Amino acid sequence: MMGRCRMMNKRQLEVQKAHADDEARLMQQLKKVYAQARQECEARIRALSARTDMENLQSIIWQKQYQEAIKGQLDGILDILNADSFATVADYLAASYENGFFGTLYDLQGQGIPLIFPIGQEEAVMALQTDTKLSQGYYQRLGEDTAWLKESIRTELSRGIANGETWNRMAVQIAKDMNSPFNKAYNNALRIARTEGHRVQQEAAYHCQQRAKAKGADVLKQWDSTLDGVTRPHHLELDGQVRELDKPFDVAGYTAMYPGGFGIASEDIHCRCVLLQRARWALSEEEYFDKWHGDKNELVRVKAKTYNEFKKKAEDILKKQDDQEICLGELEDAYGKKHSQEIRKRLRAAPEEARRLWNKCAGDFHCIEPRYRGDRAFYSPAHDGVKLNISKAAKGSAYQTPYQVVFHEYGHHADYILNRIHGTGETKKAFSETYKSGAFGRMLKWEADKAVEDFARSKVNRKEIEERFDRMVIRGMAEASEKSSYVEYAMKNITVTEETKKEFCEHIKNELTLMQRSDISDMFEPIMPSSCAYPFGIGHGTSYWKGRDNGKEGFAEMYSAMVDNPESLDQIKRFFPQSFKIFQEMLEVIE
Repeated sequence: MMGRCRMMNKRQLEVQKAHADDEARLMQQLKKVYAQARQECEARIRALSARTDMENLQSIIWQKQYQEAIKGQLDGILDILNADSFATVADYLAASYENGFFGTLYDLQGQGIPLIFPIGQEEAVMALQTDTKLSQGYYQRLGEDTAWLKESIRTELSRGIANGETWNRMAVQIAKDMNSPFNKAYNNALRIARTEGHRVQQEAAYHCQQRAKAKGADVLKQWDSTLDGVTRPHHLELDGQVRELDKPFDVAGYTAMYPGGFGIASEDIHCRCVLLQRARWALSEEEYFDKWHGDKNELVRVKAKTYNEFKKKAEDILKKQDDQEICLGELEDAYGKKHSQEIRKRLRAAPEEARRLWNKCAGDFHCIEPRYRGDRAFYSPAHDGVKLNISKAAKGSAYQTPYQVVFHEYGHHADYILNRIHGTGETKKAFSETYKSGAFGRMLKWEADKAVEDFARSKVNRKEIEERFDRMVIRGMAEASEKSSYVEYAMKNITVTEETKKEFCEHIKNELTLMQRSDISDMFEPIMPSSCAYPFGIGHGTSYWKGRDNGKEGFAEMYSAMVDNPESLDQIKRFFPQSFKIFQEMLEVIE
């Protein structure tokens, strides 16, 4: 008998497309809601500049009651924002439940199980209200909530008033600087809606399967994962698992009755897996599997009779794929199509661990002032974002390859994001600072000191030491039998002076090109005296390192070199081999 394929069939794909269309409409509606709130806040502040009693205006705005009234008006706008965004998400979740439930009935009919029954209202309420994760703490920690948004705007207004700024100026500041919290509030709402919408749809499918079984249909449930480079390893392991309806799926000690149902952020957020229903009689007749390849947006047929055989072949496909999707998050819109393509091009050519770090953090990357045209480039922990001139970054320089500064600054950003996920959880500390109690920074300094000592040792002439000892023997200052131990001690215990470090810096500048030495220059600077600031021609200045952990710069230098500057990476591995191993250890925490 000819085997049947296991795949997401035409009807199941049709249902998922309907859900994707609903999600696209949700994104547009939420964008509109948040954009309107931002515009109204700006307009309300600008309107104050139209007052005609200018003589008394300055004294008025200093009055506490007047300030509170203004802030109260803005709070009102944000309260409307909160209500509108919640209503938008609630409507989307209701539609998700309907899609999941009726989509399952639609698929069962296509499989020859002609059942039809209405949605159970109690089950729907349970999915939409009782089981919802919307009120759980870990969702609230994902972004900026309305209360935080209010406080941010209040702080900005108070600062502007205290500094005597005009209303128009404050309006501009709100529109520009508040871009970060507004965007985070939007991204938070979208993340919740996507994750909850997915869970609700899968729970609805599960409810429908239970109802079908109660009506006599002999169905089982099956976990179906997307085949691509960003699917969680646990979910790849779950892919293809078949369970009785009342038995949970299990992996790594976690259990769930359906995708999105773990109740754990690391397993549920942005999950794209789907719960499928299978007729028991069809399971033994499969000869091949069809899977959706998310990186290439196409179905991939894998000939296999068992799940383990399929899993092995699927892993081989993933290893060979040459066009892994690179996530950019909000950077896509911030930097535009041309720059986004170039960033992706470089990441695709980078080592797997570099791509994995980027994709892990890209959803939380934030660009401060996308149209910035100045010369500075930095990551701001206070604003949790990166500010740089993308046009300037694209050109590179004598010491950085094109776009290298992008990977340097977002390397800093990723370092902080990793600490929230895998480190101490502190938002103002980087993973490179907290990993193994600062082992990375300590190793960087130790290897920098060692390199200088090795240089100093190479300048020592053994013959001169021996001759010096011989003169000491002649003068009666030493015994001839002590010569060997004296010489060995002198060779091992080199005194490094400020002059030695200056000579070392000149030696490196003469030996290496600026492109080769630029990143290690920053990594040597923390051990240098003020006379050796910018040791190899690049750096922050020695005062920059007072009270500052050097691991953060080392992390960003290594990441940007790994992605986009192989010449620099060779020198990093040459002078800081053990530090680079610790850097690789830190990247291994990413699944």
